[in-house]
Amino acid sequence: MLSVLDSQDDPERQRRQLEAFIRSSRGGLLWVPAHDTPQETFDLLRNHRIPTVTFLRRESATDFDHVGILNVDATKTATNYLADLGHRHIAFLGGVADVEVRNQRIAGYKAVLAERNLGPAIIWESPDDKPSGLNAMTALREAHPEVSGVVCNGDMVALGACLALARMGQTPGEDVSVIGFDDIQDAAVATPPLTTMAVSPYRLGRRLARVLLERIREPETPVAVSEISAELIVRETSGSCVDSTN
Repeated sequence: MLSVLDSQDDPERQRRQLEAFIRSSRGGLLWVPAHDTPQETFDLLRNHRIPTVTFLRRESATDFDHVGILNVDATKTATNYLADLGHRHIAFLGGVADVEVRNQRIAGYKAVLAERNLGPAIIWESPDDKPSGLNAMTALREAHPEVSGVVCNGDMVALGACLALARMGQTPGEDVSVIGFDDIQDAAVATPPLTTMAVSPYRLGRRLARVLLERIREPETPVAVSEISAELIVRETSGSCVDSTN
């Protein structure tokens, strides 16, 4: 039997759900830990010897199997792509401070800025939803009009950023290039279609299932860490820098 639990990134809600999960005697757990998950929650799963695979976020669960994304490599690819198009002032937009996945993505972005001697890092915090992306991009443009390329922490914030540009009379991919992350369903049908770093749900799901089933079959094997790569999908929100001074 399959259970789907949505903690809404709330550690207390997550704890209640996991306690109910344990009482139901399911065979194993695929788990995205909520941000700031307390140590007691990890201990709860360990003490009940629940076969567990974390994915996307690992937090402090270093003794659980983990399937993640090569986040540093992904944002390196995105930032290098914008630099190859002539962009020199590139910002990173989205996510909140001290989240592991965001920190990894920022690290990749900053590495390319340093390697290619580009403009200073401009990192703009924002919840990863469309309205927040709209507001954040509006503020970013006002504070840094020199920015011609934006790497986003997720597709929803990127779609919000594109909407902000449209409301300012600017065209994503022409006036400012925007790259998202995830390749959600809306990315391909947005106006204009969103350039993004794609993570295949099929590949991710197969990898998760394989790791969890192996853990259930062989509970004493060493902890396995597996990461999959993201692929750059070029659509219409990215293009050559129109201002050679950028």
